[in-house]
Amino acid sequence: IVTEYDLSYLKEFKRDGFGENKYFEAVIAEDKNKNEAIGFATYYFGYSGYCGRILYLDDIYIKPAYRLKRYGTAVFKYMAKVTIDENARRMECSVIDDPSLNTKTIEFYKKFNSIDGHGKHLYLHGEVLKKCAEF
Repeated sequence: IVTEYDLSYLKEFKRDGFGENKYFEAVIAEDKNKNEAIGFATYYFGYSGYCGRILYLDDIYIKPAYRLKRYGTAVFKYMAKVTIDENARRMECSVIDDPSLNTKTIEFYKKFNSIDGHGKHLYLHGEVLKKCAEF
């Protein structure tokens, strides 16, 4: 059931990401064999007094049927490349530290040795960012 809140949110999402004054950017992952969107990532740029321009990766979503097939990894690596291409010095993202929701995501982030001790924030910069951006 779609609620009034859901409809309102979708209108805001469309306006804020695809309207005249965009607050975020998005990339779409697709299965080219089926010509079907299978996921997306949303992100925006910010600034850190510590290191300069940053890309904040807000969300990666992959449809359940396509999970565990490396699509999420490909999107993540692509976002690292966007970070470099757009002259940002760091890519950041957060994850809800709830193993019942995000165990696989937390384990994925740990592969980069850049997640904070609480398992909530990932900071990719320098050589780690460059390595992640390699396909």
